[in-house]
Amino acid sequence: MIGEFLYRLVEQVEPFFTAKITGMLLEIDRTELLRLMESPRALREKVKEAIEVLRDWIPQTEAYKLQASMLLHKL
Repeated sequence: MIGEFLYRLVEQVEPFFTAKITGMLLEIDRTELLRLMESPRALREKVKEAIEVLRDWIPQTEAYKLQASMLLHKL
């Protein structure tokens, strides 16, 4: 249930990487997770951190493919 609720919150902040970021957030301490679910500002900051981690994690060649697919997705 927490995952489903968190998914909906994350989707409002970052719809493209919702599933990956939700999974990342479910790994943190439950107390911190509940705080994020109660504070939209804190959630946005944590999602921003997760996006930075993902950006650093994706190899450059994959990043170009991802950017291209995101562009096509928006058309």
